[in-house]
Amino acid sequence: MRSLLSLSLLFLLSHCFAQQNWSVGDFRPDVFVKNDGQFNSQDENAVLFSCRIGTVDFFFTKSGYYAEYAVYFDAHEEHERFEFERAERGLPIKPRPKNTWSVTFANSNPAVIVDGLDKQSFTFNYGISAGNTILAPTFQKIIYKNIYPGIDMAFEFRDDNGFKYDIIVHPGGNVNDIQFIYPTDALLSQTANQKVEMINDQFHFQESIPASFLQEDEKAINVLHEISANTISFKADTYDKSKTLVIDLWTIVVSPFTTLDDFYKVDYDNAGNVWAIGEHGNEVVKYDNTGAFQWLYTGGAAGFFFMEIL
Repeated sequence: MRSLLSLSLLFLLSHCFAQQNWSVGDFRPDVFVKNDGQFNSQDENAVLFSCRIGTVDFFFTKSGYYAEYAVYFDAHEEHERFEFERAERGLPIKPRPKNTWSVTFANSNPAVIVDGLDKQSFTFNYGISAGNTILAPTFQKIIYKNIYPGIDMAFEFRDDNGFKYDIIVHPGGNVNDIQFIYPTDALLSQTANQKVEMINDQFHFQESIPASFLQEDEKAINVLHEISANTISFKADTYDKSKTLVIDLWTIVVSPFTTLDDFYKVDYDNAGNVWAIGEHGNEVVKYDNTGAFQWLYTGGAAGFFFMEIL
């Protein structure tokens, strides 16, 4: 990682143009990115949205979501890998192997509508080929409408390496219809404080239900996970079925989670716009002279850093 002194100098010079105070944060914008053709699909199940938590990419489809991450190297090791494969062996650069974790919404509605909510002002830009760049819109939340009869499901980010999702059971919906299927090699277990640990050799997730309540009067309703082999369902105490039950679930990525959001190089222009390139050289971000995030350009998975106005 390059010296923070050079970064501070850059921001000092940029400050002369923008009259703003900059800070540096080791994170990327927490948003869901709509698939406008930049993502491949898995098992012929089209990707609709994607997000990233730490080093893990999440891809949302109509029937569930899957998470994957690749083996990362620092910039020096990555350069050596490229040179060894290309120069010494004359071979094309092989993609990094990826580990995958999948969650299937069992017996869900194949005609479910999945929409983005709270559209953001910036885009994530993907270089697909020469002269072909996709400007993908970004959203703060996504919602599955009628994923099961009378049931919606909404995803958004949390601040502690994870996301939250609400299962919204409208009048007429049946919480017993909800079933999530996890990888066959996953060990699912419930702790004494009602948290669920989901673990295999490559991943470790932790899920909890901090709150469940009736939307109309906020009356608390006890809801628990029920585990059977590699399937999770939910059991709710008796409640007034003429009202809407909201089950608030929080999922944390315990591992893998290593910080790769380091800058490799930054630059600016005379108007005070700032560009930064990620540690592995595959992502570039642009900010205008007020510090407003403009776009992210990516040619693949890599880390970068994000700046915000104080």
